[in-house]
Formats: sequence, C-alpha cells, structure tokens
Amino acid sequence: MTAMLRLLLLFTTISCVSGVYYSLWYSLYGCNPPKSLKARVELVGYDNDRNNDGKTDNSDFERDLIDYNYDGDMAVIKEWEVVFHWRCRYGWDEDFGRYFFNQLDRNKDGVMTIEGDLNVPLSFPGDGFRLRQVSRFRTFCNERNNKPKDCDKLEKEKNNLINFGNYSTPYLAQLGTF
Repeated sequence: MTAMLRLLLLFTTISCVSGVYYSLWYSLYGCNPPKSLKARVELVGYDNDRNNDGKTDNSDFERDLIDYNYDGDMAVIKEWEVVFHWRCRYGWDEDFGRYFFNQLDRNKDGVMTIEGDLNVPLSFPGDGFRLRQVSRFRTFCNERNNKPKDCDKLEKEKNNLINFGNYSTPYLAQLGTF
C-alpha cells in the first residue's frame, strides 16, 4: 500500500510541477490575449506603433518583429513563431496565424526575413493599420469553409470594429461592408 501511495504522490507532484511550469512558460511570454476582436486589433495596432507617432511604418514593423523571435535566430522568422505569437499575444486561431504568415512570406520560401519578404515600403496611419487587420481577418474568414469560432465574432462585433476612432474616408472604403 505504501508503494502505491508513493507512486500516487510522485504522479501528483509531477502533474503539479508540470502544470506550474506550463503556466509559468506562457506567463513569461505574456500569453494573456484579449477576448474581443476589437481589443485584439487595438493591441496589434499598439504593438506596431513602436515610436508612438500614430502611424505604422517600416521601422515600427521591424522592431515589432523582434517580438516574434522565440528560437534565438533574429534573422529568420519561422511559421511556428508567427503562429505562436499571434495565438499567445493576440489570441488568434492557429489557422489565422498560418494565414498571416503566408501573407507576409512573399517569396514563399517558408520563412520570413526583412531582406526577402518585408523590404517593401510601409506607411499606415494608425486607424488604417487597424482597419487593414480587420480586412485581413474578414478575408481569411470568407475564404474558409470550416470557419474558426472567431469568425462568428466578426459579425457580432462589427459595429465595435469600425468605431475605433476618427477614420478618414479612404480607410473606411478599404474596410468595405460586412
């Protein structure tokens, strides 16, 4: 009987320690994503305006990509790093993380690099950048037969998503209708 209790105690200890380790690991990487789509889009906008000038450009974007480095290789961003970052930081579905990666992997070599994929000029006013995120997510949802549960939120939250602030007419036109 004592051997059985020791074995049970050992398994209980391992379970508790591994659960704490798992929680700690996610906590170290800041895995506490927002629940609403608006909050996710706002956070993406916040993370991509590194110098707080109200717009997103190449220097902001390049600094944001440093946060995607989970394996120590600063020169190359792999698909799993993007998927993990978009899942952990923003709460997006893994399929959307892969979709986003494929949108940025312009030369389709399976990795993202500044030189190979991201060497195009970027300049979005803050609201335009946020609207681009909503538009990208809407396109992702429309292209899927088996839609992730977040796509259902898109219709429910549409009024919140288009009321970020004072948008100029060209950026509202990019968003289109739901």
